[in-house]
Amino acid sequence: ERRSGGGNLASSMASVQVSMDVPLETVWQVCTDIEHCAEYIESIVGVDIVAGKGGELQVGGARMEGGGEGGGGGGGKGVFAEGLTWDETRVMFGSQAKERMWVESVQEKKCYVVGAESCGAKYETQFEFEQVSATETHVRCSFDAKALTCCAWFMNLIMAPLMASAMKKALVKDLQDIEKEAKRRMKDK
Repeated sequence: ERRSGGGNLASSMASVQVSMDVPLETVWQVCTDIEHCAEYIESIVGVDIVAGKGGELQVGGARMEGGGEGGGGGGGKGVFAEGLTWDETRVMFGSQAKERMWVESVQEKKCYVVGAESCGAKYETQFEFEQVSATETHVRCSFDAKALTCCAWFMNLIMAPLMASAMKKALVKDLQDIEKEAKRRMKDK
């Protein structure tokens, strides 16, 4: 889907929803464990936490002072909260790409939005969580790319149908990896 608005030149979107046979608390912990996600999301090959809320965290991993809300599962270099920033290296289309990402907003155990900017576009990935029962959680993941430059708009015009399909597949795979890790953590309890 392509659309215009919000001061941006163009936008394209991919969205998927999965049902996980895992309690919401565990799904949330896994999804917000940014520091360790390269250990269980196959396409992510590296994560370096850069800054926490308000930039208190130093590059390379000094522990963040204070906190912030959000209750991330990592318990390590950064608290999952608005402002948490990291460099993520991921394999896409057979090549590694490194992007700076950050948490734009968090509603604990309900949703969060991750942002990034690259190649003339603004990217947002939104995760939404719904507890269906004590042991089942629905997770919806939406990816949106908004062109900020004319060149990016033109590339979006040409590539949007291919990108949407590839992004849906990538989102589904990431969510499958997250569910697998959540089930593993449940067994370890």
